[in-house]
Parts: sequence; structure tokens; C-alpha cells
Amino acid sequence: RVKYSTNLRYPSNGDGNIYLSIFFNYIFRTSEETRPRLNHQVCGCDLRKMFPDC
Repeated sequence: RVKYSTNLRYPSNGDGNIYLSIFFNYIFRTSEETRPRLNHQVCGCDLRKMFPDC
């Protein structure tokens, strides 16, 4: 239930935006079977600071 659209504002620097673009494209390209596991890993790692919704 991660709000991808609202999380795209983190971080504000250009390099981070490029990373997020690649990162989210990778998630969206994954299969339905893999996506829930990826979301769990994202919410459980240090990216929690970047995505407070997790």
C-alpha cells in the first residue's frame, strides 16, 4: 500500500530522482508474485527514512 506518487518527492536532489525513477520502474516491471516481497523488503530496510508511509 505504498503511495508511490507521494514518495517520488524523496529525495529532492537530482541524483536521487534518477535513482527513484530506475527504482520504481524496476518494481513496476516485476511480476505480481515478486512485487509484494519487494515492497516488504523496501519497507523493512533503511529506505524507511525515505518512505515514511512504510
